[in-house]
Amino acid sequence: MINVDWLTFKSLVTAQSLPFKYVTLDSTYYMYTENASPIACHVTITTPTSSDQSDFETNLKPKGNRSTAVTLTPFADKVLPNGKRLFTRVHGTSANVAGAPDTIDFEIPYTMCKLTGIDIINGELGDKINLKILDTVTGTVSGVPNMVLNQFAYNVNIASSFHKFESRYDADMIQGLRIRVEYDAVTPDLLPKTIYVNFYLHEVKD
Repeated sequence: MINVDWLTFKSLVTAQSLPFKYVTLDSTYYMYTENASPIACHVTITTPTSSDQSDFETNLKPKGNRSTAVTLTPFADKVLPNGKRLFTRVHGTSANVAGAPDTIDFEIPYTMCKLTGIDIINGELGDKINLKILDTVTGTVSGVPNMVLNQFAYNVNIASSFHKFESRYDADMIQGLRIRVEYDAVTPDLLPKTIYVNFYLHEVKD
């Protein structure tokens, strides 16, 4: 949890529509956001009322301690607190590998989505993968075409036949980014072989 001052807390909560909780303890408001990287703040209750206290009580306090439970709707998996809807989209692909290692790329087809996991099928015990996210061919995020933006898996050992990689939190993706599986097959007598990959995405829509 990251501690910030009142003005920073207010700015981030307002700009990103972040849900937050607060409690009153020992003449102090303690507050924190409910997101993957929570931020926290406190405001002292004084007499006369300070500008920070007045600002919190007038502009943010009425919005605090609201339920963040998602709402089910027809055809959508869930509705987020900001009103956006998530729709599950599972995509599969396959590639022949020869132990080079080989790369298996998948380009994000949605304006915005979340990645929560992948399946690797037909692997052998001893095979390894790296999982990377590449910028678009025009460098939308970094300004550099095809630049590696992040890496989620490092020389991960693959279970025989079927391997599932699932994160407890999602990764935000935009259209044109590529998910790259670098596959290192280490059983020469079984090569070449076909590797099948499923990508678990959740499209974000209004």
